[in-house]
Amino acid sequence: MRGIKRSAALLLAFGTAFALTPMAGAQEPVKPVFSLLWDSHPGAAFAVSIKADTCPGGPVSLTSPGFASFNLGSLSGQVVTTPGTYTATLKCKDTTEVGTTDFTIVPPRSDSFLDKAVYAPGETIRISLKDGYKCWVPATSEGFTAPANLTQVHGDGDRVVGETTAITTPGTYTATIPCLKGGPVVNQFTIKASATPPPPGTPAPKPKPPIVKPKGAPQTGGGGTA
Repeated sequence: MRGIKRSAALLLAFGTAFALTPMAGAQEPVKPVFSLLWDSHPGAAFAVSIKADTCPGGPVSLTSPGFASFNLGSLSGQVVTTPGTYTATLKCKDTTEVGTTDFTIVPPRSDSFLDKAVYAPGETIRISLKDGYKCWVPATSEGFTAPANLTQVHGDGDRVVGETTAITTPGTYTATIPCLKGGPVVNQFTIKASATPPPPGTPAPKPKPPIVKPKGAPQTGGGGTA
């Protein structure tokens, strides 16, 4: 009898302890932790690194207004070209928590790599930039008739050089050289308006007659007679 009472007391104590701590074995929702691997310049490609054991069930979505594109399968994409600070949000399958991270797109660097600031329509545009930026991709601009291929030149300061032609539409344009080190470099330039010829049939202006200046004052003196 005493053994039965003791067993009953143990069961009652165990049941009370379980009732007081019903969530002792439950797990808190996991918060995803991730980061972007990239160069922080406009239009750059990036990859996503998710910390181990923080995204149970795998990612469901990763979104940001700073993404121009993103592939969830490869965890890679491309950022927008507008500089600014953006927030990326990661959602995973088996957790109600979401992870966020901020990233900043910095403005492109400005450098005077064009030979002039103002060009006539159709004029040759020459490019020269220090090779330290590691820029070997053609320079492009809406003001170019074609991309300018760049060639390495060694000597008094290693440089990349190239040339192209200005279009015939007047305006202010931006030339861009994508670089491996530090992102793109930009340079603004202007194509000036050409002189407007007179409409057909317009008579030529008559030449003005030359102005003849007198060589001296007229003689006015006269002598008296005795």
